[in-house]
Amino acid sequence: MKLFLFTGRESGLMVVGSRSALQALATTLTESLAAAPGEPSPSSWPAQVAVASVERGPFRDSKYWQLSLHLEGAAPAEQVVPLHASGRRWWLDLLIFALAIVGLVSLVRGVLSAF
Repeated sequence: MKLFLFTGRESGLMVVGSRSALQALATTLTESLAAAPGEPSPSSWPAQVAVASVERGPFRDSKYWQLSLHLEGAAPAEQVVPLHASGRRWWLDLLIFALAIVGLVSLVRGVLSAF
C-alpha cells in the first residue's frame, strides 16, 4: 500500500492499494474484530487490530513509524495516546512575527538614515 499526504482545498491522508491488498486488509480487520471481545479493553492502550505494510509514503523509511489500526479502549484515545498536531506551534509564529518586525524597523532606519 502507498500513503499520500495531500493539501489543497482539503488536507488528509490517502491510503492507496491494489484490490488484493485492500481486500487482505479488510479480511484482517474483519477476522480480528470477530475475535476481539465485545467490551472495550480495560488496558489503557487501545488494542491493535491490524498493521498495514506500507511500500511508499512520507514515512516508509522510518523504522519508528507504522500504520496500525486499533480498537477504542475504555479510556478516550486523546488521554492515552500522546497525539499532537504536526504543524507549527503558536510560539514559533510569534517568534517569526517578532523577527519580521525587527527586520522591518531595521530596514526603515536604514532607508531614513540614507537621506
